[in-house]
Amino acid sequence: RPGAAAPDAPLGAGWLLDRLGRGFVGLWFGRGVEPRDLAMVAAELKASGLPAGKVAPVESDTACRRYGAEHRPAFYLVRPDGHVAARWRTVRSGDVGGALALASGRSAPGQAGTVVGAPWP
Repeated sequence: RPGAAAPDAPLGAGWLLDRLGRGFVGLWFGRGVEPRDLAMVAAELKASGLPAGKVAPVESDTACRRYGAEHRPAFYLVRPDGHVAARWRTVRSGDVGGALALASGRSAPGQAGTVVGAPWP
């Protein structure tokens, strides 16, 4: 959940958190993630002007289970300190930018255009 430390999971010969790199990172858990959706969130990360790493699909069953995406895909925005900034089942244009603004202190909760992630069913 947002604010919690991002769970680690085995990924190939290593571990998920070891592969995150620096900056804000987007992780899309589940199979069949659309390339246009990956491109949309990557563009929002880049446009933020904040230190940002990659946007990566993660299909590992173990990782998907740990992130609550074993049955439905989920997108997580992870802060540079390894904590979850926001999470969504469905990401719309502007969601990631709003969450980045909130996480970086550029906007306050409740300001127009900010989000913390859609309700989590």
